[in-house]
Amino acid sequence: MKYKIELMKYPELKKNASIPKFQRRLVWSDAQKSEFIETLKKGYPFGSILVYKYTDNETISIIDGLQRYSTMNEYSATPNKYFPIDDYVEKALDIVFKNQILSDSELRLNTNKIESIIRNILGKKNVQNSVNPMDLNDDLYKEFNHLFSENINRKLVDLQADLFIALDQYLDIDEIQIPAVIFQGDESELADVFQNLNRGGKKLSKYQVFAAQWSEFELQLNSDIYNEKILNKVVRRYNVLNASRNIEIIDFDEQKMREEKKINLSEFCYALGSIIIETMDSFWSQQDRKKEDLANEIGYSTIGIVLGVSNNKLHEIIRHRDIFHNAELLEEMISNIIDTYSNINAKFSIYLRHPGTTGKTEGKSATNFQILSFFASLWTIKYEKLTLHNGVKVRSKYINSYEAALNNFIYYYIHDIISKRWSGTGDKKLNEIYINDNNRYLLSLEKSNLENKLMEWHDEMVSKGSILFDGSAKTIYTIFSSFERTRYGSINYDFEHVVSRKKLKSVYKIEKVPAGSLGNIMFLQMNSNRSKKELNLYEALQPGMVLEQNFVEINVYPTKGEMEQIENAIKSKNYGLVTKKIVDRGKAIINLMLNDLYKK
Repeated sequence: MKYKIELMKYPELKKNASIPKFQRRLVWSDAQKSEFIETLKKGYPFGSILVYKYTDNETISIIDGLQRYSTMNEYSATPNKYFPIDDYVEKALDIVFKNQILSDSELRLNTNKIESIIRNILGKKNVQNSVNPMDLNDDLYKEFNHLFSENINRKLVDLQADLFIALDQYLDIDEIQIPAVIFQGDESELADVFQNLNRGGKKLSKYQVFAAQWSEFELQLNSDIYNEKILNKVVRRYNVLNASRNIEIIDFDEQKMREEKKINLSEFCYALGSIIIETMDSFWSQQDRKKEDLANEIGYSTIGIVLGVSNNKLHEIIRHRDIFHNAELLEEMISNIIDTYSNINAKFSIYLRHPGTTGKTEGKSATNFQILSFFASLWTIKYEKLTLHNGVKVRSKYINSYEAALNNFIYYYIHDIISKRWSGTGDKKLNEIYINDNNRYLLSLEKSNLENKLMEWHDEMVSKGSILFDGSAKTIYTIFSSFERTRYGSINYDFEHVVSRKKLKSVYKIEKVPAGSLGNIMFLQMNSNRSKKELNLYEALQPGMVLEQNFVEINVYPTKGEMEQIENAIKSKNYGLVTKKIVDRGKAIINLMLNDLYKK
């Protein structure tokens, strides 16, 4: 056998650990890391770490199990990030807001504030190892001073003491025994070992396999704009990984990489995906930019589309390696890729951006395959398949078809998110567009077809009792509101229930009231959101004030008489009438949106 098994304590591994070249891959999500720490806390077995000891017998290279090890590292440095505080947040809420009834939006807002304060205090304790016993009290007082009394002060000091004791007793990471499988074969075999790991259990992602297979295939970049952006993304990625893992990547030298301008093919695909995600802010958020899995998926798939490589055969990208030796061709290719994605983003930004100044968008209902399909459609309309000989060659007479597809995207976007066309595996559907040359987006989607699909979707939504807004309903409402954007003020808006969530919370399941469906959504100023609480907007008006007609019109908000009917129906437990009002408003919104979409 080319391996042996030993038990290592965490400090021993930490002292000498490093990462080989092919192990530059993504880390776990926060949820996965928290689950792993919980496993350690309970004393459950957690699998082995595969390591290689170099000839100096000191340096330990982590071949597999990096996520487990780096999570231990992170816990050792910042245990406060993983310590569960939900119970303490709840207790602090009860102490500060005793005998007060908070609206849903107020509860969310204050829960987040208190959670942030407790995390900050735990962070200070972690750094300083001692903090003022009044810190929790003082920090909460700054936020909620008008609610404080001497009794509250004492309770918060006791709560902080309990919190610190629980943190100290939670988990001693230095005593964890780590099962280490020590590979004793030749160093040259490490990449192959990495590639063939876990075949009996959870398999490596295809991107992790590519990273191992293609680690030695290098690209020579130049100083052009996009070449530099690619290089910067790769450098930043490793700097972030080094900082977050607290573990050295043994063959990463930022200065050397910047001077030589050499990266490998898997690094290129990751960096390209990262730039695309930044470009497509109508669909992907700031948080999404941190997800390596997403950057890999978008980068590799985009290159597959450009090269005409089937999405379920992305390993064949390496066959086109000659293209990646040409930095000038890479610059032209990347520039045109980003230009295409920018056109898609600009088109959807019109429809998916919230009114006001928050900058929020409602594009998360789209799947990655659906977004890639938009790119595949435009790319194949405008460009021929990229080859080293032809370069990036623009087709003749593409403009009309390009504009037609771009304009048709919004109709298919709505159709596909409500029919869940792109849920699950989308390889075959994506391949239809750029491999089989069956570009569905060139065909107009008839209004009647989309109307029928929307009404089917709406009927299904309102047949269920719900209280939380459905993601697709929020998207539809945002698109509906986009046609009235100029009538909204330049302030911040957020989603709110028309018929108060609080009034229906205890009955919506039993009575099957669709309180989370399209017909119960509106955009409301964030300040009004906090002040109205469980009231409807007519009830929340100050004496002598009226609800602006502009607001009523753009939100299809019920008239005062209609809202009185709804309130009386809730009081008399006539929930059938409440449901009917919500259903009717939802249908009205659909019809108004369709009229706006098809008259443009």
